[in-house]
Amino acid sequence: MLTKDSRRPQDYARATAVIIKAMSLDRAAQVYDFARFLQAAPAAPSPIAEDPDAWLSDSEEEMQAEDAMWDATYERHREEFAAIRETARGEIRAGVTQPLFDDHGTVAE
Repeated sequence: MLTKDSRRPQDYARATAVIIKAMSLDRAAQVYDFARFLQAAPAAPSPIAEDPDAWLSDSEEEMQAEDAMWDATYERHREEFAAIRETARGEIRAGVTQPLFDDHGTVAE
């Protein structure tokens, strides 16, 4: 198994080879095809954040850009959000919802 400290391509290659060795030929070919697919695709940012609190140091410009992105997303989906909101309000009025918190302020089960 790979640890946080062993994140070199060679380490992944060795670990993947061990897994593939135990597979049938058809399954191994699928893994190979998927690896080739990933190789051809544009690289996505890593989901592994080096510093999970890095967003706390965002510049004013970065925060404004993110706000603009969320505003644009809201505008594109305004009607869908309105429909979801009205459905929720209807469910609340009909009494078919359950409270999130109990009388003691803890999450209800």
